[in-house]
Parts: sequence; C-alpha cells; structure tokens
Amino acid sequence: MSAPEPKASPDSVSCIQMALAVMTQEQAKLPPGERKFPTSEILRRAAQLDSRRPDSKPFARAILTQNPEVRRLVAEARGEDLSLELTPDFSTFASWRPPRSFSAQAQARRRREYTAKARKSLAELVVGLEELEQYFQRRRQLFSAIGWNDGPWPADHSYPADPFQPSPNAVIRYVKYWGRTRRAMALQAVRLEKTLAEHMAHLNQIDSIYYKQRKMTR
Repeated sequence: MSAPEPKASPDSVSCIQMALAVMTQEQAKLPPGERKFPTSEILRRAAQLDSRRPDSKPFARAILTQNPEVRRLVAEARGEDLSLELTPDFSTFASWRPPRSFSAQAQARRRREYTAKARKSLAELVVGLEELEQYFQRRRQLFSAIGWNDGPWPADHSYPADPFQPSPNAVIRYVKYWGRTRRAMALQAVRLEKTLAEHMAHLNQIDSIYYKQRKMTR
C-alpha cells in the first residue's frame, strides 16, 4: 500500500502566504526582480508560523507543487509566469482513440501506468477525457431530441457535427485536480475511457448511417 500523498491544509496555505508576505516586506527596498524566495526558506518560515507544529519542522517540499493555491502564491511572489503551465492544449483530445482492450487485466495495467504519471500530466488526461465525455453526451442528446435513427435526415434540422471544442472551465478543473491523489485520477481515467468508447461506438454508427444516406442521395 502506498503512503498517503501530502496535501496542504488551509492553515498551511495561510502560513505560506504569511511567510511570503514577511519575506516580501523584508526585501521591500529591492526591485521585484532582485528579491529572493528560496524554497527552503519559505518552508522554514511557514512552519514557524504554524501553531500545530511545535517542533517547527519545515513543511514538505511537495506542498509547493501539489497545492495549486500555494503554487500560485509562490509564483506570484517570484514574478513567475504560470500561463503556459496552466493552459495545456485540450483540443488535442479530438484525436483520442479508445484503448484496444477493456478486460479487467488491461484496465488494471492502465491504472498502474496512470498512477505512475506525473500529477499534472494525469490531471490533464482526466480533464481531457471529461471534456470529450461532455462533447459526446451533447451530440447524443441532440440526436435523441431530433428522434432520427435511419432514413433521410430531417430537412428542418442541421446535422450535429460541430467539431470538438474544450470548455472555458477546463483549465480551472485542471488546476483544481492537482490536489487529487494520483490513484483517484487513475481510476477516473480508466472509467472514462470505457464510457467514451461506448459513446464513440454509438456515434460512429449514427455517422455511418447518415453519410451513407447522403452518398446515396447525391
């Protein structure tokens, strides 16, 4: 059994925020570009401000990378640009294809592979799959509302074939998921893969019927 992954509690986040504020004040006479915020010093000072840590043992370094709010605070103090880090290209999931096998053994193997991924890479995978799920669900709902299964496509309806577009809140969820355990995200990714494969098979069948009908009527 793997050890529990460290998380920053709200109190820990507050302590790090206060530590950064003190370090910023101490360097107020320096230009922002010359101020220093060493990781070891941030962790040491934050621990001293935490009343729950009588031994003042520094926080684990994982807190600075695994908690998105802490990451944002530290980056802001250091003048770092997180824009590239926070905006993976979810549109690439338009070319996603389901795994070849959904046997229990194959799914267990993928869970292990995903659990070994870097947390941010795994968060990107889960959000990308969630975005695809929403896209497939919207298409199926449109088909259901129109009530078409076969024959000529109703002239008073446009065919639901809009390209996949990630939602604006995809990046927000991506950052939020940094705080999840890898095991939980790996399990979710494997579940989503199976659901998406079922959606894709259903939609591919509908698309095949539609485009065959179009070809015959030309």
